[in-house]
Amino acid sequence: MRYAFVLTVAEGKRLIARGLLNDPTVRAAVERGQIMLKSGTTVSAVSEALGGPPLHISGRLTPAGFRTAAKQNTGPLWLVWRQGQGELLSDTEAVFAAAKSMTPADLLVTGANIIDNEGRAALMLGSLLGAVRCAVINLLAAEGVPVIIAAGLEKLCPSVPAAVAVAGRQVIEASQGMAVGLLPLTGRLFTELEAVASLAAVKVTVIGRGGVAGAEGGTALVAEGDREEIERLVAVLQEIKGAKTSGTEASLISCENGGGHCRDHLGCARSKKRIEGFHGI
Repeated sequence: MRYAFVLTVAEGKRLIARGLLNDPTVRAAVERGQIMLKSGTTVSAVSEALGGPPLHISGRLTPAGFRTAAKQNTGPLWLVWRQGQGELLSDTEAVFAAAKSMTPADLLVTGANIIDNEGRAALMLGSLLGAVRCAVINLLAAEGVPVIIAAGLEKLCPSVPAAVAVAGRQVIEASQGMAVGLLPLTGRLFTELEAVASLAAVKVTVIGRGGVAGAEGGTALVAEGDREEIERLVAVLQEIKGAKTSGTEASLISCENGGGHCRDHLGCARSKKRIEGFHGI
């Protein structure tokens, strides 16, 4: 049987979260270890699927450019899940302290801003402090701690290395919003395709991208398999239909030009670093 369906970006994030909880590595970490979560809208959905809180969402892409939250500290940016309980990691020191306790029996879940067909991924960084914390991701991978990169297919780009080569907080002279760099990530990519495979014994293929009326950035797919497995998948799809973006409500409100963060962001038209005489959007 073949079943065609469409996922909005927000539904895709919820599907990834549901699929992750059915992944053997994640199930083992839930039962016998600990899971560190690095916030983002997809990972916030993972936190909620685990029974934890929505996470604070910091950097994001908006029609106005590269932005951050208008309000800070509206919820956890990093969280460790142990024995059915979430522990807030309130600062950089707490993140590194928690990382030191992690072993290959544990797991780190992060999102990404771009992925490619080679399984590569990178994370946008708009501040030096964010870069320091995010270094934990690759450091834990070097220790043998499994890293899962949960990212939707809307993040697909031609080449992650090519993108990394042109980005950089200190090499972008001006930008819409803050200048960003890209941190290449080491880990196992987990998209909607892996999520579907985790939830049902079906083959799934992307047949379309993009849409209108709320499906901008969405993905059209076809699942192939036995009727029983298709029905198993459909049951999950019905549960997530109409899902909204995960994250603390206050943190989903983006900063505006002239806000308190602009002076600290490189490249922004209102930052301390700007080009005299240049008038961007």
